[in-house]
Amino acid sequence: QFLLRKRREEALRESEARFRSLTGLASDWYWEQDENFRYILISGGVLNKGYFAVDNALGKTRWELPIELSATEWAAHKATLEAHQAFSDLEYKIVTNGGSVRYYSAAGEPLFGDQGQFKGYRGVAKDITKRKQGEEDLRRFRLAMDSTSDAIYLVDRTSMRFIDVNAVACEMLGLTREEIL
Repeated sequence: QFLLRKRREEALRESEARFRSLTGLASDWYWEQDENFRYILISGGVLNKGYFAVDNALGKTRWELPIELSATEWAAHKATLEAHQAFSDLEYKIVTNGGSVRYYSAAGEPLFGDQGQFKGYRGVAKDITKRKQGEEDLRRFRLAMDSTSDAIYLVDRTSMRFIDVNAVACEMLGLTREEIL
């Protein structure tokens, strides 16, 4: 009986050590909040890159951190949390300790005890800064293409098919963008 309990305790310690190691190595980050929505655990990629001091986040709610969301987005997110519902694709912006801007997407699920009492949330967040920068670059490119009075055609070198055209090119050809592409 004693040896069996010791083996189970050792297996549990090994499992917890693997969990801590894997979440620490992940590029995404893992978090937990208590029943008052205060962070009680943060681990993973956000720590490895030093974007913000975790000690400053522990014990705080998401809305006490330098997270930027519109008032409407905050209200909707708080309502989801207060209703103890799962959420995904919560995109937000953080200005880091060094002053750079980072974008994240978070997902979380509520945690309940054996008696059904709400215990908090657990979730993951992913750094989506590169994707957001790409979207902004594409928006600027589209704005520049559509602002010129010249016809612009982009052609794939391999297939020789049009991959993009601006409005002036469409007018010159008398076709819609979709017809050209």
